[in-house]
Amino acid sequence: MRSIRFYKEVREARLLDPLSGFLLEAQPIEVRLDPLTGSPSRINVRRAERLRKASPAYDARFREAIEDSKKNCYFCPDSLERLTPMFPKDFVPEGRMRLGSARLFPNLYPFAEHHAVAIFTEVPHFLEPRDLTPSLLQDCFALALDYLRLVASKENPRPMYGSINWNYGPPAGASILHPHLQILADGTPTKQVALLIKESEEYWKRDGSSYWEDLIEVEKKLGERFIAERKGIVWLASYAPQGNGEIMAILREMSSLTEMDEGCLKALCEGLYAILKFYQARGVKSFNMASFSGRALEGSRSFSLIFKILSRPEPRPFYVSDAGFMERFHGEAVVDTKPEDLAKELKAFFR
Repeated sequence: MRSIRFYKEVREARLLDPLSGFLLEAQPIEVRLDPLTGSPSRINVRRAERLRKASPAYDARFREAIEDSKKNCYFCPDSLERLTPMFPKDFVPEGRMRLGSARLFPNLYPFAEHHAVAIFTEVPHFLEPRDLTPSLLQDCFALALDYLRLVASKENPRPMYGSINWNYGPPAGASILHPHLQILADGTPTKQVALLIKESEEYWKRDGSSYWEDLIEVEKKLGERFIAERKGIVWLASYAPQGNGEIMAILREMSSLTEMDEGCLKALCEGLYAILKFYQARGVKSFNMASFSGRALEGSRSFSLIFKILSRPEPRPFYVSDAGFMERFHGEAVVDTKPEDLAKELKAFFR
């Protein structure tokens, strides 16, 4: 905790506002740095008020898009057996994996050595965020964990780094509206996972304690971004978010997805469901989620397993993207919600 510093610099942009008769206006801009990695985030709450050129007939058109997408959906019952790939029989004898309502199979166009897709349920074709109940979430996430454990056992003692990821809705990068997870496992961690592991290890060597446990302690004391703790999972609004509505889950006393047990998974899915209901209440209908896991089958005292979820723009025609030149080229996120305000709103959904 000695090295945790919540750096924030408040700058001011001055302009003559045409919306108020060209009166002088000063807009505060907060520049924050992530306490561990130093990743920057710029917050201007006035951006949420800016004009967005988009069709007002969003709901009707999106419903039409959902109905139209049913016709050629690979993940619906009429197509799944015919159009989704299968694992080699020496890996999964049945070709595909199943648990409750969930199904899992290889990604047709992988970008990792091991890359699978898990669908929450074959029917219905589309589910609103609030309809993704804890039981549906648990079946699908449990199947993803079974897949990662299988990969780890087959590759052992070769190091493997797994992740569970979710693009929900076209603005989040989902090419298919049928809700599904993307599960990756590779011999090397992604750039962000490698950075988190490296910085966590350096903190451990320098301070003799876990950054993640220290972060939990200080966030609980401050109470500004702490949301809840359930069965060893701590939910926080990220101090320097990389997107709007960003929430972080820190899973205490485990560093890898392969360490998760049934009780922990149940608590995770209940927490995610609370966030999905919160998103729906705010009008959010598209989001991204990712896990950040240490090496499979190997514990670490310095690193903790993390999940992050953030909201994306409404999936309407000609929507305004939330990722522009700052995010794609300059590596700095620009968001319009303060984490402290986000935490206040979300606490009620965890009660």
